Amino acid sequence: MLYFLNEANDPYYNLAFEEYIFSNYREDDIILIWQNQSAIVCGQYQNIFSEVNVPLALENNIAIVRRESGGGTVFHDMGNINYTMIRSCAMGAVDYMQFLQPMVDALRSIGVPASTNRICDITINGLKISGSAQRKVKNRMMHHGTLLFNTDLESLRAMAKGQREHFISKGIKSSPWPVTNIINHIADKAMTVDIFKNQLLSALAAPDAKVMTLTESEQKAIQKLAENKYQTWEWTYGHNPAFTYKRHIKLKNQQIELCYESKNGIINCISFEPLNNGLKDAQTALENKPLNITILQEICKSIIGYEELYQYLF
Repeated sequence: MLYFLNEANDPYYNLAFEEYIFSNYREDDIILIWQNQSAIVCGQYQNIFSEVNVPLALENNIAIVRRESGGGTVFHDMGNINYTMIRSCAMGAVDYMQFLQPMVDALRSIGVPASTNRICDITINGLKISGSAQRKVKNRMMHHGTLLFNTDLESLRAMAKGQREHFISKGIKSSPWPVTNIINHIADKAMTVDIFKNQLLSALAAPDAKVMTLTESEQKAIQKLAENKYQTWEWTYGHNPAFTYKRHIKLKNQQIELCYESKNGIINCISFEPLNNGLKDAQTALENKPLNITILQEICKSIIGYEELYQYLF
C-alpha cells in the first residue's frame, strides 16, 4: 500500500493530484487523505446550475469544480476530510462495499459509531456523514468520499442548493439526505480535525504502507493539469449536459416568461414572453453567449432598464 503526502488545500490542485495518482500509479493499493478550502465539487455528469447556487458561491469566493467521477454534489471546507482509495479490481459491476466497509471499520475503531446506508453513504443514527463516488478505468478503481468532521453545515445547505424546479435536464441529480458532523457523536469533543485525520490514517493504512512524496516534476505536472483542466470554464461549465431553463420573473412591474436552451454551457434559443423592444435587445445580446456570470452581468448592464436580468438566468 502507498500513502501520498499532500498538504495542499487548493481544490483545483487536489482534484488534479487525485487524477494524476490514479492515472500514473497503476499497480499498488493507494490511500490519499486530503482537505480543501471551501469548495463545491460536482459530479462529472451533473448540471452545475441546477445543483449549485452559483451566484452565491462566486460572491463568497467559493470554488466550483467538476470532478472526474459521477455521483452528486458535495461541499468541502477545512472541517471536512476527503479520502481516496485506489486499487485493482476484477472487471464487472461496481462494488461500493469493498471500500465502504473498511472505512466504517476504521471509523468505529477510533470511536465513531458509523454505519453504511443506501449504496454509497456512511451515516450515524441515520444522519449522513459521508457520501462517495467511483471511477473505473479498465481493472483499476478509484473510490473517493467526504467525511463531515466539523463542517459548516449552513454553508453546505446554502451553496449546494440550485434551483432545480426551473431546469429540464438529463444530468445526474444529487440525492439530498439529512447530515451531521462526526464531532457531535464522539466522546472527545476537544478532538481537532488534524488529530482525527491522523487517527483515521493509522486505522486505514496497512502496517507496511509506504509513505510517498511527490517529486518536483510530478508537482509541476499536477499544477499544469489543475490550470489546464480543473480551473477552466470549459471543463467546469462547458461539460454541462444540455438543458432547458424556464421560469416566470417580474421585471419593470411586468410578469415575463423567460426560457432558453443550453448545450455545452452556451445559451441558445432564448425567448421572453411577452416581448418588447428592451427584451428584444436582451434576446439578441444573450444569444450564443456562455453561461458565465461575469460576462452575462456585463451584457445585461448595457441593456437599459434590464440591468438586473442576469440574476434570473441561473
